Amino acid sequence: MKEHFLTNQNHLLIAARYEFLRGFPITKAYKNFCEALGDDAMSYKDFDFWCFRFSNGNFGFNADPPKTAELFDIPDFVLQKIAEKCDVDARCALWNSSNKCRRIVKKVRVVSHCQIIIKANSTKLTIDGNTFNYNDPEGRYDVTDALKKLLPALKDPSNHFKKLSIQIETALSLSPMTSGLEAKLANVESLELEFITRWFRYGDEETRETNIIKRFIENFAPGSLQNIHLNFPNTRHSLPHFSHFAGLEQWKQAKRLETNMPCSIESVLHFVSLEVKLIDNNIKTKEAINLKNYYMNMPNFEFCRMRTSLWDRKVRTIRRAMKVKKFPVVDGSIEINITPSSLGFKKIL
Repeated sequence: MKEHFLTNQNHLLIAARYEFLRGFPITKAYKNFCEALGDDAMSYKDFDFWCFRFSNGNFGFNADPPKTAELFDIPDFVLQKIAEKCDVDARCALWNSSNKCRRIVKKVRVVSHCQIIIKANSTKLTIDGNTFNYNDPEGRYDVTDALKKLLPALKDPSNHFKKLSIQIETALSLSPMTSGLEAKLANVESLELEFITRWFRYGDEETRETNIIKRFIENFAPGSLQNIHLNFPNTRHSLPHFSHFAGLEQWKQAKRLETNMPCSIESVLHFVSLEVKLIDNNIKTKEAINLKNYYMNMPNFEFCRMRTSLWDRKVRTIRRAMKVKKFPVVDGSIEINITPSSLGFKKIL
């Protein structure tokens, strides 16, 4: 009897309709169906499809169960969103899945973090955890080999770099990169430039290196570069003057800045997130109050920390001028925290 049902599709549907008409919940009805005819007689998805039809008064058997949707049936724009969130390994797996996925992955490649460390006789290039080392212990090293891998990726507009970190000993190491970039990069969101030595050239050499850094930053499209991080070595000699960079469109249109380079207040007011050292390490009481009022009314403001060197008496003077008892204090939509070493404002969500 069981074999008679299994060899005829309509008889299977009659059995499914019988279980439905008994009035049991769908899971109980399917369990009874499987006990009578076997677990492989009909999938639960198909059984549920037919019971749904029966519940709407459609008792005929002239319909086919819907085809099971697969990953590759997802619309292209949804797959592209998924690919943007994947790391390198996941995108490689998606690339090998099908021709459709390969087209999607090829459209956009998001690199979360790309780091290049350039030293006197070695370079290390890391792209989302994948590391490439270029070493020459005998000192005959040329950074060209590393740049042959990095520069084509940077110049490919289908690649989007969330963060590009460059660690160097001298600004001279940036010259090969600058000459290798033929057009402004519009695919880099954050730039982090850091010196990994304890010294920085000064005098004519400082001016030369500062100009190299300036020309390198000019390789990035204004507006596309959202975040700038410039970290120079602590030295007894003066650091580069902020005026070299404050006139750049890349500086003016960026949203976030972090640097240990002394800056004037006027040159950094447009940043929604900011961590800098104030020029002369000082601030007037009126300037501190104006900053508080400015950030309270600034759209999309996030965070500001200005490193200073104030006397305790100056902090008390600012506190009395703001008419508060102590710091930190919340005033409207921002938190204010002024200490001898820093002036801080933070948006309260």
